[in-house]
Amino acid sequence: MGGLNLPFQGVAPVPATADESASAFSVTNAIGGVAISGTSAPFPIDPTKPSVGVLGISSQISVVPGLTPVSYGVHGKSVAGDGVRGETQGGSGVHGESQSGDGVHGGSQGGNGVSGSSASGVGVIGSSDGNIGVRGDTNKGTGVQGFTRAPDQVAVFGMNDAPGTVVPAGLNHPAGNGVWGHSKVESGSGVVGSIDPNLTNAAAVVGIGPTAGRFFGDVEVTGNLKVDHDIHVIGDVFLDSAGKDVAERFEVDPALQSEPGTLMVVGEHGSLVPSAVAYDKRAVGVVSGAGVLKPALTLGPSVSTVSTAVIALVGTVFCRVAADETPIEVGDLLTSSNVPGHAMKASDPGRSFGAVIGKALAPLRGGRDLIPIIVSLQ
Repeated sequence: MGGLNLPFQGVAPVPATADESASAFSVTNAIGGVAISGTSAPFPIDPTKPSVGVLGISSQISVVPGLTPVSYGVHGKSVAGDGVRGETQGGSGVHGESQSGDGVHGGSQGGNGVSGSSASGVGVIGSSDGNIGVRGDTNKGTGVQGFTRAPDQVAVFGMNDAPGTVVPAGLNHPAGNGVWGHSKVESGSGVVGSIDPNLTNAAAVVGIGPTAGRFFGDVEVTGNLKVDHDIHVIGDVFLDSAGKDVAERFEVDPALQSEPGTLMVVGEHGSLVPSAVAYDKRAVGVVSGAGVLKPALTLGPSVSTVSTAVIALVGTVFCRVAADETPIEVGDLLTSSNVPGHAMKASDPGRSFGAVIGKALAPLRGGRDLIPIIVSLQ
C-alpha cells in the first residue's frame, strides 16, 4: 500500500479548452477498489469540532458579472456504480451544507440523481429554516412521487404543525396547509386522487375533521352525490336538468301497468293503481318520466323490495288525457276520467272539489294524448 505525506497541496494546470476540467490531485485504483478512502478518528481530541473522513471545499468565485461558476467541493462520477456513496452506523451517510447553492446535488442521465434508503429510518430527509425542505423539479416526469407497500401507511404525507391557529385570510397562497397543490395547466388539477376501479370501499379523496372539506369556488360533480346527514344551503338551489317536478316513490300494484304519464289513485290495499273513475278524490298524482320531462327531485329510497313508481306530486309533467267528450283548453282544470289512467277536463264544479289533479298547459281538441300539465292537487 502506497502512502502520501501530509499536508499535501496541489495546483491544477490551466485547461487547454473551456470544456476541459483539471484536477490538482487525482488518484486512480487500477484493480477496481476504492480510489480514496477517508476515516476520521473515533475519539477526536477536540469533541467540539466535527470529525470528517473526507472534506472537499471549493473557493471558486465569479469574476464575470452575472455568471455563476460551476464549482464543487466534492464531485463524484461513475459509469455504472455510485458517484458518491456514504455509509454510517449512526449519523448521516452524506451531509451537505451550502451558504447559497445546493448542499448536496445529484444528477443522472438515466438513473437516480439522488437515491436514499434506510432499513428503519428515513431514506431521504430535507430541512430548511427559511425555504423549501424537499423540492422535486422535472421537465417531463413527476416532480415528487411516493410509493408504499404497507396498507396501513401513506405514500405521501404532509403536516403543518406550526403553533397557533391564525392563518392569513384567503387560501390563494400556501399558508397553514399540510399539503398544497397548484396547477397552471389548462384543464389540470391542483390535487388529484384516484383509486383502482375494482375497489368498492376505497375513496379517491378523504377529508377528516369537524370541517372535512372547504371549497372556494364552484364544485362540479359528474357522478352521484351521496349524503348521510343534513344539507344546509344559504342561497338558492337550481336544478338545471330536464326535470320539472317533485316526485315521490310509491308502492304500486304490480298486476296493473303504471306507465309514465298515468294518473294514479290510492287503491283499496294502500298501493297505487291507475285511475278508472271520473272525479276520483283518491287521486295522488301522475307517474313521472313521460315525454322529455323527468323528475327533478325524487323523495324516498331509490331501491325497494316491492314494485314502485315515481309519482309527480308538484310541478310540470306529461299526463295522459282524454278529450273524447269535452275538448281541453290551456288553463283548464283536470280531474280523473272513466278512461283508465287518463285525466279529463273538470267540467262539474260540484264534483271537482278535492278531485282536481292539475291544470292543462297545452290544448287537446279531441281524442287521447299526452299533454304537459301542472300538478296541483285541489
